[in-house]
Amino acid sequence: MAFFAFPVTSMPFLGAVTGLDLVGEAASRYPELALLWLIPLSAAIAAGLGIWIWSGSTVHPATRRQVAAWIIAAAFAVVVAYLAALIRLSAIAHDLGGMAAQMQVSTSLGAGFWMPVLGMIATGGGALVKMHSPHS
Repeated sequence: MAFFAFPVTSMPFLGAVTGLDLVGEAASRYPELALLWLIPLSAAIAAGLGIWIWSGSTVHPATRRQVAAWIIAAAFAVVVAYLAALIRLSAIAHDLGGMAAQMQVSTSLGAGFWMPVLGMIATGGGALVKMHSPHS
């Protein structure tokens, strides 16, 4: 949800930019930013699998460990995608020159960056605990 609603960063020359803005407008000039669609997709997969294995359903312990590994992979993909986007936005600002070159994208990160990144770190941590739980 944060990908669509909250600003990932705020830039003086662009204003508040959500993940959806980055995929839509910025991806037309910078095609690699179109890969940001992996973020909500990976987050939805991780959430769905997490709800399934934590719901108490009767799933074989080996399957639970495999699902936990997939959740960790999805969480890792989201964090890497956000960090790659941050690095690319910094490079774009530097290439634009002038005021944009003096701006650090990382100093103006918003809730649209921190909420998904911290949430996916917590999700990956929870899956890791579930993977190594004696009852899983």
